[in-house]
Amino acid sequence: MASALPSVDSAPLHTPPSLQARLGELARCPILLVITDNTTSMLSFRSLGGTIQVRAHRMFLEAPEGVVEAVGRMICGDRRGRVAVQAFIRASRDRIRPHEHQARRATLRTRGRQHDLAEIRAVLNATLLENRSQAAVTWGREVRRVRVRQVRLGWYDERRNLIGLSRRLDAADVPRYFVEYVMFHEMLHEVLGIRERPDGRREIHGRTFKFLEQTHPDFERARAFEKRKWR
Repeated sequence: MASALPSVDSAPLHTPPSLQARLGELARCPILLVITDNTTSMLSFRSLGGTIQVRAHRMFLEAPEGVVEAVGRMICGDRRGRVAVQAFIRASRDRIRPHEHQARRATLRTRGRQHDLAEIRAVLNATLLENRSQAAVTWGREVRRVRVRQVRLGWYDERRNLIGLSRRLDAADVPRYFVEYVMFHEMLHEVLGIRERPDGRREIHGRTFKFLEQTHPDFERARAFEKRKWR
């Protein structure tokens, strides 16, 4: 399968002083640049008197000129720069250190009665996602036997970089291909992130997401199974 995942040139383009100077030129105001290894906030601004403090993840030292210009527009209050910046952040997720300290806080349960999530994730990551996924995986809490109108089969917790699957899937009548499909869906949320449209609205299942979701080899069969069992 030809790759449709974002990619980025890894060659460093800036030093902190040169990037700070360039942002000052673009914003036409004094800039204090702080380079971070933050795993949750990639870019933020605040006013310090007549200076704008910019806190930027280390990945921005490798940002091409178009992305730097977009950051400059954001500093000036132009929201149109956010689209290019967010696309760069998504393409640079492999530069973000895994949230190991956060994942350790959760009790991870990957081996179920029927399905091993760690093994399923490893296969999907290698065969469909170019090993771009870094999230931990776990089964959710035991399912209470209650009737619900909507069944939440999986979720991605961006704050903890954690993918969870419902225990409803760890059953003898749920085929492996369907568990793989749900896992793949949540892994795409991690790899692609949440996009923002030009009008400022969040786009969770956009065109790229839907296109990549259908690259799962059992997409149609999995959707049909889901409709029969839970809809």
